[in-house]
Amino acid sequence: SLYIHFPFCRHLCNYCDFYKKIPKSADDITPFEQSLKKALKKHKTLFGKEHEWGELKTLYIGGGTPSLWGKRGALYLKELLDSEGIKLAKDGEFTLEVNPGTWNEEGLSAWQEFGINRYSLGVQSLRADYLKILDRVHSMDDVFDTLEYFNKKGHNFSVDFMLGLPWSEQKSRNVQEELTEILKYDPNHLSLYILTAKGGYPYKDELPQDDYLETEFLKVSDRLRSEGYEHY
Repeated sequence: SLYIHFPFCRHLCNYCDFYKKIPKSADDITPFEQSLKKALKKHKTLFGKEHEWGELKTLYIGGGTPSLWGKRGALYLKELLDSEGIKLAKDGEFTLEVNPGTWNEEGLSAWQEFGINRYSLGVQSLRADYLKILDRVHSMDDVFDTLEYFNKKGHNFSVDFMLGLPWSEQKSRNVQEELTEILKYDPNHLSLYILTAKGGYPYKDELPQDDYLETEFLKVSDRLRSEGYEHY
């Protein structure tokens, strides 16, 4: 398996601890591409004569927001991996992370031609007030446009969905209603995350208590099982 981290985002959300920065222009991405090329050559040196890349069972492009890389990223990465003899197995899974509002059809078509066969959509919540609390820059229109596009295209896609958000109890967040909306788009998989935050998180003291989290998580788990999703 191989994970490649694309360390750029449109905006730095207040809860996220992954390494990333905001590119001022497309030129800011060039040093990253050069470093990635050097890193793969370094791996080849570390392998020595006794080892080589085998066929990948999984190839995951995460971030950051790799959908921002667009057509440029698909063409660059295909050329780079081909030059190093890195191939995906015929039954391998090739995933690209996509945030609402950060993609276009030209870029997705290029990734599709490259061999992407799974997309991970960073939805997080279907409430506008919670998108604001989470410091997301996409709108609800962006979310629904993205879900509708991937559903209509028949793509294999998963949805990132976040539990345990600040003021969940006080704001009467109805997770079940949000799930009902998401399930209308038939995602192949849902990744459920309970928000965890470091000391600098501005709403750390507003996170739900453990008993609330337990109830919220188990209800969601039961709901998705009843909808035919395997919990693993």
